[in-house]
Amino acid sequence: SMPHIEKALQPLFDKYVGLILDGEAYNYDLRQDLGSFISIVSTKKLTQDDLDYSEKHAQFWVYDVVINKPYVERNMHINALLMELAIINPYAVGKVIQMPTYETFSHKDIDAFLDDCESKGEEGCMIRLNDKGYEHKRSSSLLKYKSWIYEEFECLGMDEGEGNLKGVCGTF
Repeated sequence: SMPHIEKALQPLFDKYVGLILDGEAYNYDLRQDLGSFISIVSTKKLTQDDLDYSEKHAQFWVYDVVINKPYVERNMHINALLMELAIINPYAVGKVIQMPTYETFSHKDIDAFLDDCESKGEEGCMIRLNDKGYEHKRSSSLLKYKSWIYEEFECLGMDEGEGNLKGVCGTF
């Protein structure tokens, strides 16, 4: 569903055989309607309209690179790779994005960053500890951080799900 991403990254993979980038299809501007976005980029039977939408909107956001170095070094490596990519393949600019990172030094800094993220409509932020190499699993050095609201609500009804959720509750 994203041949434009393959075209954007191919020169990097040709030059660095075995390179593995960790990331995902995303578009920050569409974060409030991720369902529609994900339905296009995960569809198997694509129309030309789907491909046009994907090329216009789908970006590859790079979070990490698979090398055994501390994250701070991996992040610098990603930066260097993507700067090189912009030179050898200008087509990639705007299609391959490095996830922004911010260094913090206290819990107060993290809380201020979380407040900023939530004020932009994001559900939270990620905290990464810099001292470990890349881990091929859910890592204790990468933590989701978000506010929680604990409230109870009366359920007024349920609707049956569709597709894989047929026969069970799809929505309350």
